[in-house]
Amino acid sequence: MEVRRLPDLNVPRSGHAVFCVNGEVTVVGGHTSGFVPTQTAEYYAGGKWHLMSTVYTHDDGLCLPLSSGKVLLAGGHHEPLGIGQTFRVEMYHPATHTFEGFGCLEQKRSMACGAEIEGGKVVIAGNWYAADSLEIFDGIDAFHALGPMSDSLASPFMVPVAGGEVLIFGPADNYGRPRHCTHARRLKAPPLYIPLFVKWQPFLCFEGKSMADSRIDMGEKDEFAYLLPVHNGKGQVAVALLRDTLFSLLPTATPVPMVLEGDTIFYDQVVISDRKAKRAYLPAICKDRFLVLSIDYTQSPAPLTLYYSDRMPRPCFYSRPGLTPDGNLMIAGGYSRLDDVSAANNFKPSANVFLLCVGNTETAATPAAWPWIIVPLGAVALIAALGWLLAHRRSRRTSPTQDLAPVSDDNATTATLYANLLPRICHLMEEQQLFLQPDLKVSDVAAALSTNSRYVSECIKAEYNCSFIQFVNTYRINHAKKLLRQQPDIKIVALAIASGFSVESTFFRAFRAVTGMTPKEWIAQNHC
Repeated sequence: MEVRRLPDLNVPRSGHAVFCVNGEVTVVGGHTSGFVPTQTAEYYAGGKWHLMSTVYTHDDGLCLPLSSGKVLLAGGHHEPLGIGQTFRVEMYHPATHTFEGFGCLEQKRSMACGAEIEGGKVVIAGNWYAADSLEIFDGIDAFHALGPMSDSLASPFMVPVAGGEVLIFGPADNYGRPRHCTHARRLKAPPLYIPLFVKWQPFLCFEGKSMADSRIDMGEKDEFAYLLPVHNGKGQVAVALLRDTLFSLLPTATPVPMVLEGDTIFYDQVVISDRKAKRAYLPAICKDRFLVLSIDYTQSPAPLTLYYSDRMPRPCFYSRPGLTPDGNLMIAGGYSRLDDVSAANNFKPSANVFLLCVGNTETAATPAAWPWIIVPLGAVALIAALGWLLAHRRSRRTSPTQDLAPVSDDNATTATLYANLLPRICHLMEEQQLFLQPDLKVSDVAAALSTNSRYVSECIKAEYNCSFIQFVNTYRINHAKKLLRQQPDIKIVALAIASGFSVESTFFRAFRAVTGMTPKEWIAQNHC
């Protein structure tokens, strides 16, 4: 990967926001040398950075580009050293490069996040070293309280989904302490249980978690689809796919690489999607290198390509990258994640700016200006190329847009297609326990696997000679039997709900159909 050194920022900064609006990469707020909030912003145009003054400071504040083309800025630390919170709100107008102070948060905040929903409204949550609550911006000039958060979160993930709903979740409480999250808060409905998060968790990261940049296009009907990096606590990273309210692991041709030439790779950013190129990027660092994991999400399984720079003269200064108009990634400012004295990072932020050339443009192909950023070639490039070819060939065998379409009536071909699909269906049931969702439909499983409902139903029928609901109920009843062994005195209604049934009578019928006996008879026979 070619890395270009661009002109430095006018102000060294960290805790800032990076985004691209009106065709310009822009940085806003944060704190500068000495851990002092800076009342400045900058935009990159004409090969240089142009300094602007904001109305207020926003160190670790909320920053959300809106569908109107404007950018909402709110909150942040009240004092140097990352202390306190503020009510301050302003709007950035990219067309005129001006800032307008116009309102006040219902609750003072820092490390908050927001999600724009229908009608231009914005839901806001998250806080740091203070109580958390939900509030909504009306899209014009007013903020209204929606109520307290039962689980206070710092820098939460906030994902808008269909029907004006928002999912709110995160792996850190409002004091930055790790927490195991298995549910997402919703505005209009009870918390959503996420089976995937039993084994896989989002990253603990405070670089800002707006999911707007992680939205992907997977078809005309997939209005809400996002990618999210997750880890299993055992050193392995994967990519989660969120389609509306269904979380699953994105099938990938190879595991996410965790080591480069003996050095550990650190992933702790959100996925950045280039919807125009139909690719997504997961930035990372590895000692003294910049890395970008490219995800070709339109294929299934998705090929992964790891791009990386040559070794640099010092550890990488790092902040959340912004996607440039030509499809590259720009890193502006930040601090060294690998500094031995982590407390000094916030006191000595960087003004360095780097362009990570991952886009298919002439700029990306231009030779580097410094010898230490030449793209690694030779054996590594050959291995990467072979890996891509193998992944590409494998994806052609399992892509729902090709092989899962009715290309032939040949029985052997159909059997092969179903043999490839069945393990993925079972994985969703066994590893992610989708059967615990009471309203699970065949379309939900099809969406998680990037295929269609007919192929899922036909595959189950061909392999197990049963319907989709019978297939799911078998998993539910096996889960119920496990619970009975652990809790023989559990009430039947509680057992039914805990096993994925919404109606007790349905549970009874399914239990008898699978086991040939009632729950009471099964308990007696198995000495529970």
